[in-house]
Amino acid sequence: MTPHHAPAPVPAPRASGAPVGPATPGARVQPGPTEQARLRASLGAVLRRERARASLSQRRLAALAGCHARTVERLEVGQLRPTTALLAALAHALVVPAGYSPAGRRTAVLEVAALLEGAAGASLVVSTDGGERRRRRRLRKARLAANAAALPALRARHGRT
Repeated sequence: MTPHHAPAPVPAPRASGAPVGPATPGARVQPGPTEQARLRASLGAVLRRERARASLSQRRLAALAGCHARTVERLEVGQLRPTTALLAALAHALVVPAGYSPAGRRTAVLEVAALLEGAAGASLVVSTDGGERRRRRRLRKARLAANAAALPALRARHGRT
């Protein structure tokens, strides 16, 4: 005998016809075709532009942000609703290069995060506290790995072994 679960309530469409984003923090629902097109044109375009400005591939950006390369790809084509924590990690990776201390760059990180969140619009999902902690932990791990990878080149540049 299988347990019966009640169907999830379907949000009412907005006056513009765009579906309403998830009401609960951390809720993940695949965006519909209209929302995908809007996300691709807004967030996807901004993310591609910022990634090109930083001279990063999708794979490198994902590694610096502590997420999977497929996540960056899905964000750029509008197939994924972004979370606040994910956009903050991407903003940090776009602004602070590997092997560089983020001191004095906080304002730039916050500006890029606000730009990405503005582009996400109503599709932005508010991260739960647990999601924020996990994202910070992944970002810290990615930052340590990037710094460890950059250390030999920095030492060689300064004549140290």
